[in-house]
Amino acid sequence: MKKCTLALGGFSAFFVFVGSLLAWSTVDVFGETFGVRGTASGFFGVWTLLLSVLCALIITWRGANIPSRLDLSSKLTESQLNMVDMGTKIALPVAAALIFLLALLDFIDVATSGLDGVSVGFGLYVTLIGAIGLIAVGVKNLRKGKESGAKPEPEPGA
Repeated sequence: MKKCTLALGGFSAFFVFVGSLLAWSTVDVFGETFGVRGTASGFFGVWTLLLSVLCALIITWRGANIPSRLDLSSKLTESQLNMVDMGTKIALPVAAALIFLLALLDFIDVATSGLDGVSVGFGLYVTLIGAIGLIAVGVKNLRKGKESGAKPEPEPGA
């Protein structure tokens, strides 16, 4: 991974992590505003938090080239190394898509609740923005692997 991709991935994972801890919904009651954190609102916030940690670990694994630093090539076969590499390439966009889906479902739930004084909180926006960044990094990483693994086509007339 390039440094700019690593930086975007790291910031995006951090955004999701922090966004999960911020208010996902706000309630105005008698002139006072109360926020409900993503992790306090139930299932979705906790999972986005855990998935953001997983994404950060995958980005670190791929960015720091951990397999070569641990000398895994002497302990694993070539096919096993390729499976680990492909697994981390696939896991990042899948985890990012799950984060986005969970945050989007909660966003729709809060926005369409129809209750007076209930609105979408800042943390949900931060989580969605972070998830979009993680999806972009994951897809870019997947595409990079497909391009490097593709055989070059012969030039016409050669």
